[in-house]
Amino acid sequence: MGRSREPRQEGAGSSSSARARPLRVSAERLFELARHLTERDREVALYLYRHRVLTTDQLQLLFFSSRRRAQDRLLFLYRNRVLDRFYPPAQFGSGKPDAHWLLDEAGAILVAAMHDLERKQLGWQRRADWGSHPQLAHQLETNRFVTDLIAATLRDPAWALASGGHPPRRPTT
Repeated sequence: MGRSREPRQEGAGSSSSARARPLRVSAERLFELARHLTERDREVALYLYRHRVLTTDQLQLLFFSSRRRAQDRLLFLYRNRVLDRFYPPAQFGSGKPDAHWLLDEAGAILVAAMHDLERKQLGWQRRADWGSHPQLAHQLETNRFVTDLIAATLRDPAWALASGGHPPRRPTT
């Protein structure tokens, strides 16, 4: 009575749960995907390229007006290989940990195009071991400091940071 090793579908019961992530990102798929990406999607990909790994809460703070909107859009980007994610281990009884988001293949191609580079010139490589990587805690704390600093500037425009590489202000609606 062993468990099945088939991949679990996300959002069971939802109409979009039947769609699996593509194994490869073809040129045709990228062309089609580009029509559905927003400027915010491009900024999310660029920010993840620069900061490597961010949590759902951090991305919500930087780019979205609500957690639900963040989850929906991040799931779209995940399903289309712009982003990847993992859930770090948590102690039993502490609930499901926040998703940790990374750039994925389509996202790397998008970021390379934003820099007028070929994907191979970007210097990005997919990491399968972030969940157990020894630098994960340090990377998350560094990113938390940056997002907390940006959050402080969002509350008081007088303290606004220079826009060089920082995400746009959150929408108010």
